This record gives sequence, C-alpha cells and structure tokens, in this order.
Amino acid sequence: MKTVKEISKLTGVSIRALRYYDEIGLLVPTDRTDAGYRLYDDEALEKLRAILFLKELDIPLDTIKEVVNAKNCDYGAMLKKYRKNIVQKINRLQGLLGVVDGMESEDVPISFKAFQEEDAEKVTETIVRNQDIDDSAISEISELVKSNMVDGKVGIELLQIYGSREKYLSAVEESEQHPEVTEKLQEELKNIYFSFRDSTGKNSELLELVKRLEDNTKKMYRTANARYMLLKIAEGYLANDKTAQVLDGLYGVGVTATIGRAINEYYGV
Repeated sequence: MKTVKEISKLTGVSIRALRYYDEIGLLVPTDRTDAGYRLYDDEALEKLRAILFLKELDIPLDTIKEVVNAKNCDYGAMLKKYRKNIVQKINRLQGLLGVVDGMESEDVPISFKAFQEEDAEKVTETIVRNQDIDDSAISEISELVKSNMVDGKVGIELLQIYGSREKYLSAVEESEQHPEVTEKLQEELKNIYFSFRDSTGKNSELLELVKRLEDNTKKMYRTANARYMLLKIAEGYLANDKTAQVLDGLYGVGVTATIGRAINEYYGV
C-alpha cells in the first residue's frame, strides 16, 4: 500500500487532485489508516495511470470515470468510440476556420448593420430586370423583398452568410453581370447531385462530394460562408421538406437525406 503523498510523488498528481478524484468517485482509495489517511494498492495505481493517459487525450472526467470503473474495462473500444468525437471536432473547427480564412481573403470590412429600404429596392430592380415580370406584380415583389430583407429573418441570415450588407449587394450585382458563370455553376450543381445519387456510399467519397458542393456554393453565391448555407440546407433535407421532396423526385429517393447527413459530418455537426 502507498500513501497519498507517495502516490503524488510517484505520478506527479497533486494531493489536492487525488482528494478530488476520491470525492467524485473517480479514484477511491483502496483503504485508509486508523487516522483516516488514504492508502492505494497496485490496482488503484494502475487505474490512476489509465486516468492520466485518458485525461491527456482531453477525455472528460465523467467519461473516464465511467470507463475505468467498468467491470469489463475495454480501453481499445473506448478510444475507437472517442476517435469519432475527435474527428467530429476537427471537422467542425476546419469548417469554422474555412469561413474565417475566406472572410479574411475577401478583405471586405465586416459589418452587421441592418439592410435599408434602398437595399431592398436595388434587389427588387435586379429581380425585375432578370425575369419576365408584369408591371402589376412589381409592387408586390418590392413589398415581399422589403419585408424579408429589412424587417424579416432573411436579412439577418444574409448578414450571417455575407458578413455585411455591402458584400451581399456586391454579390447580387456580380451575379447579374455574369449570368454565364451562374449558369455554368448550376450545371455543376446538377452533376454533384447526380454524383451523390451514383456514389458507392463510402464516407470518403461522400465527403469529397460535399467539398465540391461547398466550392460550388461559394462561387455561385459569392460568399465565404457556404457552411451556414449548407447546414441550413442539410436541416431541411433531413426534415424531408418540400425542397427535399422535389429534389428526390429529380435525382432519386433518399438522395437529399444522404446529402444532409454528409454535410453534417463534413462540418462536424
């Protein structure tokens, strides 16, 4: 048997930490002296080594407690399961890093000032110019755009996607000036969806397709934050919304659900 001081000196774990481990039931002393001092045997020391190893991997103490105190402790199975969590965190951070790097490369000031009525008017003008719309419908479209951009949730979401009203308006203008680019990207989008349909289902293949989808989305909408858009799309697809139902009719039943799950995994959600 070793005392708490001996264990502390041997492992480098402070006496205070050992007491805390005892309090939460993570590492209970094997025995106590008549004076109440903690004593640890070889089995307890072995468990402490495992705790230190798992703690080094940033595994939460409550999870470590569950593992080391299990009757049939399987560290290999536990690490395999935890690896998925690590990959998920990495994917999430990479997705966020991609947004930050993209915003930096655009070198455009970020501002969350709300859209104004004149912004809605510019967007309405663009819509009217690019579509065959009766004059009688223009007023209705104008009010719809205004209610969505200026007064509604759409305006807030656009700011999250673009980082500023100026960047969004610039993207709208650029899209209008280069319709041939948008047309080409739409064709690429169709090819991506067909590729999802024809995929083998291998995880690496699906994630590569999401990467293509991300690149296509960035170019089509002129934004660095494709992540926000694609996660919203995934949410709708997995809920089997109307858009998902229409696309399943075009590309095959279940395609949108596959895309939704792949997007979530790609971004670590």
